[in-house]
Amino acid sequence: MLEFKPLTLDDLDRIRPYIQAARTRSCDDTVTDMMMWRDYFNKSYCIDHDQLFIKMRYFKQEQTFMLPYGGSLTAGLDQITAWCQGAGCLPSFAAVTDDGLSQLQAYYRKVSSQTSLGLADYIYDAQEFIQLQGKKYSTPRNHINRFIRDYPDFTFEPLTPADVPEVKAFFAEFNQDYNKDLPMVEEEARKIEEILDHLEHYRLPAAVLRYGNAVLGFTIGEIVGDTLFVHVEKANTNLPGVYPVMSHEFALQQVTDAVSFINREEDMDDPGLRRSKEGYNPVLMLAKHAVTVEQL
Repeated sequence: MLEFKPLTLDDLDRIRPYIQAARTRSCDDTVTDMMMWRDYFNKSYCIDHDQLFIKMRYFKQEQTFMLPYGGSLTAGLDQITAWCQGAGCLPSFAAVTDDGLSQLQAYYRKVSSQTSLGLADYIYDAQEFIQLQGKKYSTPRNHINRFIRDYPDFTFEPLTPADVPEVKAFFAEFNQDYNKDLPMVEEEARKIEEILDHLEHYRLPAAVLRYGNAVLGFTIGEIVGDTLFVHVEKANTNLPGVYPVMSHEFALQQVTDAVSFINREEDMDDPGLRRSKEGYNPVLMLAKHAVTVEQL
């Protein structure tokens, strides 16, 4: 029987190799996302027979699983099913891609699923995102050109531990303009500070935007397989074009011949985010499903 324990920062290097091998291009299947939301979703983990199992509370579902990482999917589902039978519940799964949904439909007699456009990942062709050629990219190009005109001597350099105090001071001021009564916003802020405090432990690509001595924004990402994930982008929203410049510069820094796609994650049904993300012409909207098993 699987035995779970709470997921903590100390477990980062234990789970990293399992999650990095998943290669689903889903932001949920990244170490950063797993760690950032571990407390909010009450995540716990178990490593058994060289497979990683993640269990959590996912909104209304008290006992929900990610698909197992590593090893045989069938063997992993056998383990999850046995655990649920012992707990007196039917299995349910979160953040399941279309491929994962097909696998669950093949394994169980009957499953139901729900999905939401607000939870779909925006995935872009990396070279198109860098080049921004053609009429369809005129809006982001114009925003970038305006920022360059207004702030011609800006710098966008790798974020190092030496930059952290200034970046955290910027982030504290940034947060004053946001609704701190929203639990997810509060939790995101706490975990961003954790990443900044443990930058070398997380081992993530990150960069800071400056103009003169002032910090204007920062970005934190992750590369898994052929995909660059952009997990965190925070900037002074009073500066027109600041977000397009940061997103473009970060792609220029991080995209290599081995990186074919950029995942800029969900829009969470935010109209402004949706317009912005659609403006870069995603090549794929990666759907993710909440799956409930109805018959074993």
